[in-house]
Order: sequence, then C-alpha cells, then structure tokens
Amino acid sequence: MKSKKVVLFDIDGVLADFVEGFTSYAQGLFPEVPVTQTANQPRWDGFPGMTHEQVESVWQEVELDRLFWYDLKPLASPDEFLALNQLTLAAQVYFTTARGGVDALHQTREWLYDQGVYKPSVILVKQKGEVARALGASYMIDDKAGNAVYAEYHNKGQAFKSYLIDRPYNQFDAQVIGSKVKRVQTVGEYLNDIWQSI
Repeated sequence: MKSKKVVLFDIDGVLADFVEGFTSYAQGLFPEVPVTQTANQPRWDGFPGMTHEQVESVWQEVELDRLFWYDLKPLASPDEFLALNQLTLAAQVYFTTARGGVDALHQTREWLYDQGVYKPSVILVKQKGEVARALGASYMIDDKAGNAVYAEYHNKGQAFKSYLIDRPYNQFDAQVIGSKVKRVQTVGEYLNDIWQSI
C-alpha cells in the first residue's frame, strides 16, 4: 500500500491573521496603537506604532489569555479550508506552530475545527525544519522566510519542497538565498501543487 505524503502547514500568517489579532489586543491596552493586518505588516520583528516595551506587555497578556488564539480571524478562504480538510483524508497533515501560552494547543485545535478541519493534528514547535525531516515531510508552508529557507536546507537531498506565502515582511532576494523555496500568493496555490502529486 502506498504511504501517504506528509504535509505541513504553519498557522499564523498563513491560515490565521495573527498580526490583526495581536494589534487589536494591543489597542485594548494602549489605545494609540493602530490595528494592522497581516497583509500590511511591514516588518517581521515589530509592529507599527508599538514600542518594544508595549510589545512585551501585550505578549505577557496574550500568554495568559485562554481565547486569544481561538479568536483570530482566518486568512485562508472557506474554499481553501474545505480543500485542506479534504487533504487530511489523502495525506498526513500536520499544523506546526510556535504558539505558546495557556491552552495554546487546545485553542489551536478548536480554531482549526471551527474552520472546517475536523481532525487537526497540531504540533507546537519552533524548529520546523527539524520536524519536517523527522516526519519525512514532502511539503511545508510558512510565512517566515528563515523557516522556509532553513527547512529547504535542512531537508536537502530529501523529496521535500518548502513554500513561502507572500507577505510584505518576508521579502528577500531569492538569487542570494533561498532560491529553491517556492513563493506562493495563496494557500490555494500550495494546495493545488500538493493535489497534483498525490
């Protein structure tokens, strides 16, 4: 019997709008902070209108909140989530995320279920390249350029393809680094590539 391909999905910045959720939460603590969506986030390591101290304060609150991860708005469309759920029947799908805090795993599973992914397998992890190799993954998508590039490097020689979903904060010169990472505009593009090979 042919073994199922292993497919990895990052969540924040790919499936869920973490940036909007985080800056909305911040505005509740610091009214002067503007709400920003992932599509408009200029930098990976900062938020418009927020000081380093404010960011740290918001993270402290987020990590104690039992609903923060659950309340995030989806970035993928309902049709993309439908196709993603169908993929879980044809492949081994894992959702890899660096989320932390109270009930992060439970919140994430419930959020995915509410988007139509009925039996989500969630892994809380920061070392995504290592996880991809350990699981024998064929595909991985992330919004952090460093994760996508490192995963491609770490899985060199394997039947593996790393994808980067296009965001303002993850632009880099592919001729200099990460030329084998495939940049896509939507989750649908990633799903289409996977469906063609299974």
